[in-house]
Amino acid sequence: MGLDTVEIVMRIEEEFSIDLPDAELGSVRTVGDLYEIVLSKLDTVPSCVSSKAFYQTRRALVDSLGLPRRSIRPATSLELLFPVESRHRQWNEIARNLELKFPRLQPSRTQKDQFLALSIVLPTILIVSLWGFCHFYLAMAAGNLFFWLPAFIVWIFLAGIANSSIVALMRNRVLELPVATAGDSARMVLTMNFAAFTPASVGNEPLSRENVWMRIVSIFSDQVQIDAEEIIPEARISEDLRID
Repeated sequence: MGLDTVEIVMRIEEEFSIDLPDAELGSVRTVGDLYEIVLSKLDTVPSCVSSKAFYQTRRALVDSLGLPRRSIRPATSLELLFPVESRHRQWNEIARNLELKFPRLQPSRTQKDQFLALSIVLPTILIVSLWGFCHFYLAMAAGNLFFWLPAFIVWIFLAGIANSSIVALMRNRVLELPVATAGDSARMVLTMNFAAFTPASVGNEPLSRENVWMRIVSIFSDQVQIDAEEIIPEARISEDLRID
């Protein structure tokens, strides 16, 4: 395990006062795997907040898509509900009707690679052009550390800005569903709006599965500065969340 993963495990152990041996963590690949191991160490009670999140999400789906309520169940595929040609409009309409934080459509794997390539190429062209100007017009030596060290720092900064700008500009072309089923979308709504579904007295009550999940999401998000909506049970810790 890398340093970030070790830190996350240690924080989870402290948060729940449990021990997570390396032997049990060896099979962990996704956030859901880790969540299930944590649950196995705790005494939790049933909670109705998941049902509330599903019913509220389903109501927004029904109102926006004009479908019978009974046609949308937790296992219903979102691919069937959202045809690609109208997906962006319908998804935004549901976000408005729900009046809660709602997960965004995601770039596909190909789009992510393209965005990353552009965010690397554009700052590189700018820095190389600046180097050419300094070298040919100001007679600065090609290997001058007084140029390349600050230039590298600026390149990192520009690459971050370029990536954020490209993602924002291409938002209307992003059509990948963040989850597969209606039930998964409800769980993401719960994750992003936990306070809206949880009674104020929850802090004095026994742990529920939802409360355990939200605490784990909070630890992941805080440790590596990841948006909560990216932390879903199926997310692979190394490949998807890029946590070493």
